[in-house]
Amino acid sequence: MASRNEDIPMLITRFMAEIKKMYQIPLKKVNVNAMEFLQDQAWKGNVRELRNMVERLMIMCDDVITLEDVKAYL
Repeated sequence: MASRNEDIPMLITRFMAEIKKMYQIPLKKVNVNAMEFLQDQAWKGNVRELRNMVERLMIMCDDVITLEDVKAYL
């Protein structure tokens, strides 16, 4: 998956919609710096690892997910 970094925003958007529905929580926004950082990570080909990260961020963060949030839960 590391070679498909352009897919990360699409996957994050999809995961966020699923998690929003599953937990019935508001949809969050991801700021530009946080998204770029997530795209730069080596997810070791594991989409599940990315989804778990998005789930943590959706549950634990405020309305806007920041770079600091991502680093705190990485």
